[in-house]
Amino acid sequence: MFNLLLRNPSFAYVPEESTILSVILHTVYEMPFESRPALSNLIASVRSFTTYGLEPHRCLEAGTHLYAAVSSYNASAPLLRTSQWGPSEYMISFVPKFISDNFARAIGTQYLRRLFQLQYRRTRALTKILLEPLQMHSPIEECTQVMQLKTIRAWKTATASLVFKAHPTLSCAKIDATYRNVVESGVG
Repeated sequence: MFNLLLRNPSFAYVPEESTILSVILHTVYEMPFESRPALSNLIASVRSFTTYGLEPHRCLEAGTHLYAAVSSYNASAPLLRTSQWGPSEYMISFVPKFISDNFARAIGTQYLRRLFQLQYRRTRALTKILLEPLQMHSPIEECTQVMQLKTIRAWKTATASLVFKAHPTLSCAKIDATYRNVVESGVG
């Protein structure tokens, strides 16, 4: 460990700032952080791990203090987590056509594939849910069979529009607004 940087026990030159070295030492000695390290310090620390003979993937395993510190930034900085472990639930908002080459290289082919698969499965599941047909009920005076058929037709048109535009970041509000328009248009 420390790649022979401690050859002379009386002193050692360490190029990292003290805040970064602190994260490295907390990681090596498996100590909890007294306060949450800055995101930039976590990134710099992980990048310097190999300099000190540390394996980033081992230091960032679930259950470690470093993992907890990094995970605390998941919602605000999903790229950090992705670059170490792959897609997180916060990455679902990334639209594949907007992923840059640098980002793709940073997360690697394995995690990029996982991200695409996650988004593909999410879109497929949404489509499957949306395509569930409406069920007709016994006609009553306020809702005749003709009214039900008109409603179903309008509902199918709205569904077709949503399915055509389906993507992993399609919001519940957009789905709700689409179907609300069908109801408010007074089709039935």
